[in-house]
Amino acid sequence: MYHFSLRPLLVLLSLFLLSVFHVHLFAQSALQTEGKVYRIAWHNNRGLFITENDEGGLIVSERNNASKQFWTLTPVAGKANTYYVRNTATKHYIGSCNLTPSSASRIRTTDTPTPYYIAHNPQAKAAGAWYLSSTDCDNYDKPA
Repeated sequence: MYHFSLRPLLVLLSLFLLSVFHVHLFAQSALQTEGKVYRIAWHNNRGLFITENDEGGLIVSERNNASKQFWTLTPVAGKANTYYVRNTATKHYIGSCNLTPSSASRIRTTDTPTPYYIAHNPQAKAAGAWYLSSTDCDNYDKPA
């Protein structure tokens, strides 16, 4: 098993499971992807992390190195601030967040890459916040 420091891997994320799914990431510096693996924490509780469950849905759960909580960001060629977000354990990508608003709507993972726009969010309440949205959403490049 490959061991690595978790300190540079931590990126905080806000996952809204109602209406249009926009998320916020928190990081201390510019987004670096080359050879990096990220554990994405929920902004409402930094002790909970975005995890792919056994059914391919995204949930938040406590920190657990045996869980599917590690993600890579692969830049999309020719698209500024756009990445594919892939789980390191399952090799699944985070699917579209362009879903019908409903309490039953949940972002799922997929075998097909979905481009996500990720950039600093100047409107966020927390310092160092990042904004994340799939590019098939209206106004994906404008933080909510």
